[in-house]
Amino acid sequence: MDNPYASNSDESNLSLNAVAMTNPADLPALQIIAGALMSGIVFFAIIVMVMTQGKFDGNIGILTIAGLAFAGLATINHVVVPKFIVTMQLRQAASSLTTETATEDKVRKVTGIYRTGMIIALAMLEGAGFLNLIALMLEHHVASLAATGFLFMLMLVRFPTRNRVEWWVANEIRKLNSGIS
Repeated sequence: MDNPYASNSDESNLSLNAVAMTNPADLPALQIIAGALMSGIVFFAIIVMVMTQGKFDGNIGILTIAGLAFAGLATINHVVVPKFIVTMQLRQAASSLTTETATEDKVRKVTGIYRTGMIIALAMLEGAGFLNLIALMLEHHVASLAATGFLFMLMLVRFPTRNRVEWWVANEIRKLNSGIS
């Protein structure tokens, strides 16, 4: 027996398979960008560890305090700022896309919006991570290392997996199709 609450429209029943088949090169590109942003932190952390010889016995200084403050701001802003920008871009997309726009074109547009939000979020975390690594290199306080590790973990959590990207894109296209953005 069919679900009486299901819509008969193909657009509102957009499946993850339809999203996945559109452009298989998008996911590796997203993963390469995310990996490049994350690898910058890792490589610079290795350089800092070699330069400091693993000695983290310094007193907390102004740069460490600034790094910790920026880590806190980045933790909040890596969610807030990209969401604001993505919402604005989705509104613009909703006004430019019509019901006759092909699903492939919608997927391409929404995937580009996802990419923008991901880059902004990861770049904010990376910037705060670099500041903490510089503080670690100059002031040798372990709090900077802990903050950098926390920021790197947040970057790992935001890494674009196939399921995450496909679900987000399909969900946003459903919203665009139903007039909600």
